[in-house]
Amino acid sequence: PRQPAETAPPPPATGRLVVSSQPWASVEIDGQTRRTPFEIELAPGTYSLQFRNPGLPAVREQVTVSAGGEPQAAVRLLDRLAEVTLDIRPWAVVTVNGAERGTTPELRTLYQAPGEHTIRFVHPQLGETTRTVSATAGASQRLTVLMTQE
Repeated sequence: PRQPAETAPPPPATGRLVVSSQPWASVEIDGQTRRTPFEIELAPGTYSLQFRNPGLPAVREQVTVSAGGEPQAAVRLLDRLAEVTLDIRPWAVVTVNGAERGTTPELRTLYQAPGEHTIRFVHPQLGETTRTVSATAGASQRLTVLMTQE
């Protein structure tokens, strides 16, 4: 008797994207938000991922998924940002590019996306001071401000 021909399984219609980050992040992808690390089945195509961690600027990463593929999106958020250490005397409310970030000395470090940033320091009795910093990914800098009456 004749054996039935074996049929090959159909090729996969999706790929498995493996996503991780240091530190953790919420990631928006394909209309869903998930927390790293995670894996997700996706149709073939190019996806834009947005990694968000409270206190850090968002980081975007683009990844291409192919049918049957297992691409990795492993992002070290701090490597993509600049670190600005604050030394503000006696203390001040800190605003970066118009958004309030906190009060020194509790707020000691800012993580900024690369580029120019306007940092404003306000003290109720000592007035305000503004500095512009040029941030480079992966670099650290110290910003010292002595708040004085003018």
